[in-house]
This record gives sequence, C-alpha cells and structure tokens, in this order.
Amino acid sequence: MLRIEYHDGRRDAAAPQWRTAATPIVVALLVGQLPLIAGRPFWADHAVLAVLTVLMAALLAAAGAVLMLGGGSRKTGVALIIAALLYSAAWAGAWNRGWWPLIGEYTQSVFFIVLGVGILLHGRPRFAGRLEWAWTWLAVVVLIGAQTSSVLVVRPEQIGYAADVVWPDLRVSRSVADGWLLVAAVSYAVLAICFVAVLVVRRRDLPRLDRHRSLPLVVVSGVFAVASAVVQYPVTEVGTSFEGTMLARGAQGAMAVIVPLALFASAVRARWSEEMLAVQLNRLIGPPTPQSVEAGLRTVLQDPTLRIWYWLPEIRLYVAGEGDIRFAPPSDDRGLVEFRVTGSAEPLVQCELDPAVLTHANLVRAALAACVSALQANQLQLVAIERLRADQYRLVEAERDGRRKLARNLHDGVQQLLVALKFDLARIARLSDPDAVREQIAESGERVQSIIADVRNIAHGAQAPSLLDQGLAGALEVLAERHHLPLALSLGVTELPGDLERELFYVLSEALTNVVMHAQASSVRVGLRSEGDTVVAEVVDDGIGGAVVRDGHGLRGISERVRALRGHLEIDSRAGGGTRLTVVLPRTEETT
Repeated sequence: MLRIEYHDGRRDAAAPQWRTAATPIVVALLVGQLPLIAGRPFWADHAVLAVLTVLMAALLAAAGAVLMLGGGSRKTGVALIIAALLYSAAWAGAWNRGWWPLIGEYTQSVFFIVLGVGILLHGRPRFAGRLEWAWTWLAVVVLIGAQTSSVLVVRPEQIGYAADVVWPDLRVSRSVADGWLLVAAVSYAVLAICFVAVLVVRRRDLPRLDRHRSLPLVVVSGVFAVASAVVQYPVTEVGTSFEGTMLARGAQGAMAVIVPLALFASAVRARWSEEMLAVQLNRLIGPPTPQSVEAGLRTVLQDPTLRIWYWLPEIRLYVAGEGDIRFAPPSDDRGLVEFRVTGSAEPLVQCELDPAVLTHANLVRAALAACVSALQANQLQLVAIERLRADQYRLVEAERDGRRKLARNLHDGVQQLLVALKFDLARIARLSDPDAVREQIAESGERVQSIIADVRNIAHGAQAPSLLDQGLAGALEVLAERHHLPLALSLGVTELPGDLERELFYVLSEALTNVVMHAQASSVRVGLRSEGDTVVAEVVDDGIGGAVVRDGHGLRGISERVRALRGHLEIDSRAGGGTRLTVVLPRTEETT
C-alpha cells in the first residue's frame, strides 16, 4: 500500500526541491566531461562532433537522473545513466593503441543493449512479458556476437585502427570477411526492426494513462534504432578508415540525443499535467460530494474502477460515499493508496484503484492533493451522516424496547386479568337463576372474549410469539399461512443472534405483506445466506413487477429500517418479470 502525506504549508519543501533540481545538472556536468577525456585525440580536428557528443552524454545522464528522482521509471533512469557512461567509454577507441580500440568496440555494443532495455522499461517497474525478454536476449546475441565476429574476421587496419593494437583476428580472406560482415549488418537491421515491433506491441498493452504519453518516445526510439542500424552498415565494410569509424560512432551519438529530449518532453508534459490537475478537478468536481470527487478522480487518472473510502474515526471503519462499509481490505489485484494530512494521527481517505495507475505515484499524489479540501468536506459530511444514523439506530432500539415492554405488560397484566374476569362471569352465569341476569352476563362474556382476542393480536404484533416459539422459519411459515401465500424457504443460516433474527423477521414480514398487497404473485421464495461479515436475505416473487420505493409504501419503511441497521437494500423489479428484493445486514456489535 502506498502512503501519501499532504503537506499543507506547515513544512518548508523548498530545500528538497532545490536539491532535486540540482542533481540532474550536477550529473550532466560530470558525465558530459567523460567523452572529452576518452576521445581526446580525435576532438582536436572535430570540435563540432565533440560538442554533440558531450551534449548527448550529458542529456542522457540528466534524463536518467530526472527519472530516478521522479519515481515510476527509476530502472529506466539507472539504465540511461549507465548508457551515458558506456557511450563515453566507447570513445576510448580514439586513442588507437593497445586495448583501447577493442574496449571501445565492445563498450559501444553494450551501450545499445542497455539503452534499449532502459527504453523498454520506461513507465514500468519490470518487463511485462516475454517479448521484452526475448528482444533483450536477441540484442545480446546479435550485438555481442556480431562484434565478436567482426573482431575475429576483420583485421584492425581494415577498419582504420593501427595494425599493432590488441586484436585477436583469425586472418581470414577478404571475401570471407565481407560475407560475414554483411550478415552482421543484416542482423543489426533485423534487431532494429524487432525493437520497433516490441515498442508498438508494448504500447498497445499499456494502461490508458500511459498509452497517449508513450507515443513520442515510441516514435523517437524507433527512428533512432533504425537510423543507428543504417549508420552502422558502412562501419562493417572492410576498408573503412579510422576517421569513418569515429564519425559513424559520433553520428550514432548525435542521433541518440533525440532519446533524452523525448524523455525530457515526456517528463515536462507529465509535470504540466500534474500542475493542471487542480484546475481540471475543480471544474469536474464542482460542489464537492463523494460522488463528484470520485468521478473527477476517475477522469483525470483514467481509471473507471477507482473508489474512495473515507475514514470515520468514530466507528473506526472506512465508508464509501454511498454509505457502504468496508469490512476487509481490497483483493491483491487492486492498488491501495492511503492519503493523510501532515501531522494528523488518522488517515483521511484510502483510494482503491488499478495497480497500473500506481506507477504514476506523483500524478496520484498531485490529484489527491488537488482535491484535499473536497475530501475533508466529504469526510465531515459522512461523519455527520454516521452520527445521524447512530441516532436513528438508537431510536430503533428504543422502539424495540418499547414493543417488548408493551408485549410483556399485555401478556402478564391485562390479559391475565381479563381471563380471570371471563371465568368469573362464566361461573356467575351458571349459578344465577333469573333469565335476564343470565342473558346479561352471557353478553358480557362475549365482550370480554372479544377484548381478549384484540389484546392477543396486539401482543402478537409487538413481540411475534411465533418467532420465539418456532424460530425465523416457523414464524415466516405462520405469516404465509395467514396470508394464504405459497412460500418456499431456503435458509442457509440456522443460527442467528436474537436481535438480528428479530430485525430480519420484521423486514421479511413487511416484504411478504407488500407481496400480498401489490405483487399479485402466485408464489414467493425467501432465501437466507451468510457472506463473510454480513447476512443476505432475498425475497423473490413471480408477480407483476415494477416495484419502486415511494413515500407511504411498504418498501419505503423497509428501506429506512435497513439503512438504520447499517444495511443495504437492492430492488430488481422489471415490469412483468417479478421482483427480487435483497437485504444485506452486517453482523456488527450494534446489530447483534
């Protein structure tokens, strides 16, 4: 998980920024001097080429330093600095004596390998597939193999070096040397074409955020690869002069300048995008709401799956804008960024997003920082909603306690008194002789019986004795029989805490009543299952469908009760296709 802190002005970040800006300049100045030292004998008559060579090495090293400090392409940055050092060392061949020409030739070959690998790694922490690895091994075989073949079949004086330099050639004939070097030239061209093909395929597989940014680098790198292969061809011909060999090396270096320039342009464009994020997000978000902030971040980061979870300190949980509670961290195939304000002991939000977006940590940091005020406002809003929901839950609890108290009083008090009165009246009716008194007492008994039935109905509605005696399944069956409704039960959960079972009964009984009153259904199915820290109940009927939540209707009462219990209600009701009502309730301490 990536952790990002928002510095809200309480810390001075100027000094680190100055050091960050100075580092590439220092690296460029140091590396830029190396080609002058390595190729000093050749620069006396080639001042313009010397300037281009110094510029190429310095820019390449500076681009590598920028990428290393900027993050997201650190390995590319390391590769570019190494490539700049290798290119500088390749000019050692200009001394034209001892081991230096041999070292220069092999160093030049390794330079192309390292530069190609660095370009393929740009924007990624590692190779994404077999194509990149295949090209890397092909480059090692072709460049090192072609260089070795050149050393073995060509004499040093045939390509401009002195005859007495260290050079282990096999003294083969001119025709064999020409044929072998032609094969080497063709292999260079094939390698360059393969490099372009890998760049094109790689760009197609890049995330959308990287795809449009990578086009300039793909074009520039492809042009450089092909042009380098073309320039290399005359060097592979027997009879090339020493000056021709050095000029070809200088031409390749001059062309390589476009690679760091393209990288600089890409970095500047990325930085400009970061600076413009605040303006773009303010336009996209408008009045801050959890939904508008999430939509704005999805747009600027080009991640349609992005989701924002707000930390609510009072319940110690992360909550989404629509009220969903996250009971577990996201799966391993999702990226996670924790964002907090400097000095705060608690996080502000966690951002769940595509892992590919995390390779642009600076862009993610800039996007979250640009909407920090909106995130803080939304967090305060959700805290207020959570407090209101807690108050609503306490009201539900108070209502539930009142029902229990009423049921107990009716059962243990009034009902017992009325039963006793009925027995007394019945006894009086049997013992009295006058017909008029007997008739009056009989009528009183009937009235008392009616009162008892009413009291029992009230008590059953408040406490549901069938739920206590027969459990949730039995209580639902009794309810269905009362409504003459065919019911199919599929209860995958048999044991539930008492409070949760009671709340489910009230919700499901209201749902069944709603089916009887509005659905015109011939059958209904009730299912119950457990999913992690939640309990999922479904009521499915084959009625007329078209059910919606409206004020004054049963679904509104179900929706409010479920929300008060921190649950979630889903309704799938197409006209003529029946209705599926899904209730998700958490197994939290407050519910159970």
